[in-house]
Amino acid sequence: MGIYYLSGVGRSPGSATVPLHYIYLMLKMARKANPEALDFFKHSGEVDESDKGSPQCIIFFTSKEVIEGIIPPFDDLQDDWFNLRINKQKKVPHIILKSLNFLINKCDLTDLFNKIEDIFFVAVNHNDFKDCYEKVYTTIKALNRKEVWINLVGGANQINLSLFLSSCLTGIGTKFIYIFQEMISRIHPDIAKPDFENPLIPIPPKNWQELPFFWIGLEHEILREIEHLFLNRLIINKKEILKILDHYKINHQYLKKLQSANLINFDLRDKEKVYKGNGFQIIKELELTIDVDSFSEWKNWAKNKHILYQGDLITSFNVQKVT
Repeated sequence: MGIYYLSGVGRSPGSATVPLHYIYLMLKMARKANPEALDFFKHSGEVDESDKGSPQCIIFFTSKEVIEGIIPPFDDLQDDWFNLRINKQKKVPHIILKSLNFLINKCDLTDLFNKIEDIFFVAVNHNDFKDCYEKVYTTIKALNRKEVWINLVGGANQINLSLFLSSCLTGIGTKFIYIFQEMISRIHPDIAKPDFENPLIPIPPKNWQELPFFWIGLEHEILREIEHLFLNRLIINKKEILKILDHYKINHQYLKKLQSANLINFDLRDKEKVYKGNGFQIIKELELTIDVDSFSEWKNWAKNKHILYQGDLITSFNVQKVT
């Protein structure tokens, strides 16, 4: 099983493609039995799987206008590796697909084209957090049986926040990638052009940062138990909350965190009395109830919402709306 790579993207294709370029360069190194590359991918995929860490599906979140070329890429994009004449292209997806095609071919990894089952672009309203979050959260929930790598620097902040928050709530994201690149106009990594037949790049690559695995599952359980105390009650005693915290060996200073987050409020005249805050309602709004439990169901869901576009990585490098 390959990885599912999720990323936002805007008018700068490189923010989404740079991590993928690094991944394929390291896959080439792994095929050359480079020990650092083999170690980098050792926890991916199945035990006896070849080409561990190779993408099986790539999903980009961006606006409909960017997908369809109504909003073009920035006009100062640079390509020092493939001479793609990118400034002649009017669509971000075309640049992304063409650069990936060239890289995979140059690295002589063409058999990995067969491993990529889908490349999708999902249309979101990048100015509306609620819209971004619903579409990202539903996507991530549908990938609950997959190995999901998430790029956190592509596209609008609303998309990246949705990717991170959805992963934290579900515990589904397995790798969170953050790459700082000064030359954001470049569609490839800000390093010298490698020898594609025998690349030798640092591992981890330049400016490649991985955030630790985040899942607020335990904290979620604590909050559920605290909220349950308020069932059919307007007021509870502070000692009841402390008992829960003691059970999970949580410092009593956590009370201050609960108060700051407006999850609980203390009675002004009696600090032992606690009222329920509206912070619990905010959490409930983030836990969307959507009946999409598998990737195939997700594809139908996205198709029916008219937000799903499929990319052609082999010939035209165009995208077509899935209908």
